[in-house]
Amino acid sequence: MKEGVDLLNAASAAALSAIVNSLWQAAAVVLVTCVAMKLLPGLNAATRHLVWWGVLGVITLLPVAPAAVRSFRAWQSEPLNAEQFRPIARFSTPPEIAPETAPYSYSAKPLARQPLAPVEVKTGYCPLLAAGLWLLALTVQLTRIAWSYVYLRQVKQRSTKAALELKLNFDEWLMQSRVGRDVKLMISDEVASPMAAGFLHPAVILPGRVLEAFTPQELDQVLLHELAHLERRDDWTNLLGQFATAFLTLHPAAAWVLRQIEREREIACDDWVVSMTGEARPYAACLARLFEICWTRRRAMLATGMATRASHLGERVEMLLRRDRRFTARASALPAILCGFVLGGMVLASAQTPHWFAFASDEEFAPPVAPVASASAMTPQMPLSPRAALSAYPSPQQPSAVSAPAALSAYRAFDPSAAPSPTPRAALAELPEMAMAPLAPGPSPAPVASPGPAPAPPAGPGPSPAPPAAPRGMPAPPLPPVASSANKASLLTALVAAGYGDLPVDEIIDLKNQGVSAEYILGISRAGWGKLSTRQIIELRSQGITPEFLARCKDIGIRDITIREVIELRQQGVKPEEVREIHALGFGPYNTRQCVELHQQGVRPQFFQDLKDTGFARLEIREIIDARNNGLRAGDLREARKYGSNLSLRQIIKLKQAGVI
Repeated sequence: MKEGVDLLNAASAAALSAIVNSLWQAAAVVLVTCVAMKLLPGLNAATRHLVWWGVLGVITLLPVAPAAVRSFRAWQSEPLNAEQFRPIARFSTPPEIAPETAPYSYSAKPLARQPLAPVEVKTGYCPLLAAGLWLLALTVQLTRIAWSYVYLRQVKQRSTKAALELKLNFDEWLMQSRVGRDVKLMISDEVASPMAAGFLHPAVILPGRVLEAFTPQELDQVLLHELAHLERRDDWTNLLGQFATAFLTLHPAAAWVLRQIEREREIACDDWVVSMTGEARPYAACLARLFEICWTRRRAMLATGMATRASHLGERVEMLLRRDRRFTARASALPAILCGFVLGGMVLASAQTPHWFAFASDEEFAPPVAPVASASAMTPQMPLSPRAALSAYPSPQQPSAVSAPAALSAYRAFDPSAAPSPTPRAALAELPEMAMAPLAPGPSPAPVASPGPAPAPPAGPGPSPAPPAAPRGMPAPPLPPVASSANKASLLTALVAAGYGDLPVDEIIDLKNQGVSAEYILGISRAGWGKLSTRQIIELRSQGITPEFLARCKDIGIRDITIREVIELRQQGVKPEEVREIHALGFGPYNTRQCVELHQQGVRPQFFQDLKDTGFARLEIREIIDARNNGLRAGDLREARKYGSNLSLRQIIKLKQAGVI
């Protein structure tokens, strides 16, 4: 149960993150559209109506555009390569040069800070609550739509036919306007104002009191307005708008755009009427009078009305009375097409924009770096000679077998005058005086019941020995800090100990500016990945990857795994232990992209264990994901196996879908 709730919460968090990150983009699209319409006052209402529909489509696509673009690129880049897994913080390494072997050319200018990963917001189960609120609002809105549809059908069934004279006049206008639909004229006292009730059997419904209060000329203008709605297929677009309102009910930009669509729809019908009659002022007077009679009652959601509360009466009358305004019924094709291209470009541009926020659960996928034990916390023991103590320093390349005296001897034999670049060599030449201090043998400590502080090393000339080695049979003590936090040479000392003694000054400054510490350098050097480039170290540090996480990713069974793939695993929250356990069960081996897909679909090692226990070993990854998504459990697999041992997993999935098991 908890696993299902966590899966729903993760899906809700991903959807909420995509929507929140697209809000500013939606606001920018709306703002640009408003400015463009202000600069182009010649656009008629029909064209603006189409443009706002395009804006609504863009707002709907913005949350899913980045994921769609990533999927398309992944599909194009088969077979799998490291370039698929680009971290959010991008570095300037050319893609055609492998970072492990390519030589770097650095200028004296330090590297600029790279864009950071999105801010992770710990939300717990708030995304699931937000999804529940949206589902409740969606249910209410869909219920209203269904009720309105039933109400309109009942009104049309109870309506009466119009008088013969009025029907003949209506049919004449129907032929002149070339609506192209079989429209009926009905009379009903149940409706508040004239309305066009459309869909498969469209009809114009007039309230009985309008027939008594209006002259024949005014009735013609009322009928033309409702015919305009049916000729423009506003009954169908209004239905689509109501569904959009239901699904985007909590999106502020979408709600505002939907109001603009409704406004432009009514103005476009006004233009259509005036283009047919050629009289704007009488139509404006008729519109104001009709609103005065019918404004007190609401209309049905799925019907388009002429004088409802949402008809923007004041603005429409003002636009009708403008002397310099041109009344055209059709939308302009060229501006609409140009706007479509611009809006499509906005969608593609937004897909390249990095996300600012990411909603995460309270679980931390990468454990923090274990603190290094201080010298005061160690059990007192007899100090050894400096030469014997040097064996405690492991070599960066072979930490388990090679000690550090060779590296220290090479460092002490370093000749600054022979180096082509005197500046970094001179900085390293001062390193022994700044960071190295010898340890003098102290007296044997008296036996004590609890640990006590180790004797302080006196200052003196000579090389600095390593910490004392542990007695035989006991684990080696952890590597102490190379220097105190107040000593600025600690990073340089760690670089020398890790095999980076020949770095240029610019690269050392880059490491410092990006927050790479001495402990991090030493931890990375012992992770088993060999000598990484400084750019790779900075990239790992900026993505929050600890040396422990990097070491665990080395032997998880992914063939030829790269640093970029490790970053992808960390960004997607994949635990190395789970990948190793899945491969140990005999499945796979899977590549990084497949491991990420399994994690995103909620397929955990226990599910693989259930498959193995019921006799399934060699399976396609798509079959495994389908089985997990269809809710197959260990009991279902055992029940199916009891029925027939030759049943395939695909057949068991079909049985589960049919409700047999």
